[in-house]
Amino acid sequence: MKNMLSRFPFLNVLAVVSGVILVTLAAAGERCNSSHQAQAQPVQQGQHKQQPIPKPKPTEIIGEVRVLGATAPIRKLDRSDEPACENGTAYVETVVVSDGRLANVHVGIASGTMGTFKPPRKPVIVHQVDCLYVPRIQGLMAGQKVLVINGDPTMHNVHARQLGNSVINKSQPVSAKPLELDSGPAGSVLKLGCDVHRWMRAFLPVTDHPFFDVTGRDGTFKITGVPRGKTVLLRAWHEKFGEQEKQVKAGERVIFTFRP
Repeated sequence: MKNMLSRFPFLNVLAVVSGVILVTLAAAGERCNSSHQAQAQPVQQGQHKQQPIPKPKPTEIIGEVRVLGATAPIRKLDRSDEPACENGTAYVETVVVSDGRLANVHVGIASGTMGTFKPPRKPVIVHQVDCLYVPRIQGLMAGQKVLVINGDPTMHNVHARQLGNSVINKSQPVSAKPLELDSGPAGSVLKLGCDVHRWMRAFLPVTDHPFFDVTGRDGTFKITGVPRGKTVLLRAWHEKFGEQEKQVKAGERVIFTFRP
């Protein structure tokens, strides 16, 4: 072999180049495998990469709602007594927390502080799907109508309560027309239940203005159209943890913190 390499020097160069190529390919393969292994790691339920709260515009109020302390894990909703409802898996969504941030919180400026606004002609829609009210939480302006739609192959009973009183208690058969409800007064919460399926709940806080939002799964909210430089009383309402208030100025960021 030595004689051959001495007689043909170019074979030395070829051997070196071949070795470099093999080392490079091996390293690339390791990087590729590492990349696939990283992508294959499962994302844990309730854990998401949270983005920082962006800087609001001068006419916005942006923030998040947090929970300080441990909360019970989300548990599966038992709908076994109603076969028509068992379409997939549903969970009890009274408290939905992701990385310490709380979903389903209505955040809005206190009523009676922003002037007079006409309610939208378009009604707020509440769907009954798989024996759940969807969405569970949404905002409503005083004077705006609410339509409850039964999309399930079973009968529901819409029982609405407000300010401690029963507003309506009416059955809604399969394929029945949407049930229309009045909003009730600003500052109250219209609460929907179903006497047939006791786990069904929906909540509609009522305001006299459009300056509100509901936190999503990431626990954040954004209120737009606030007069520039105006200081307002901001309220955060949650069905289990109650209500908090903060003074905040348009163009600021705010954090609400609930303690279980």
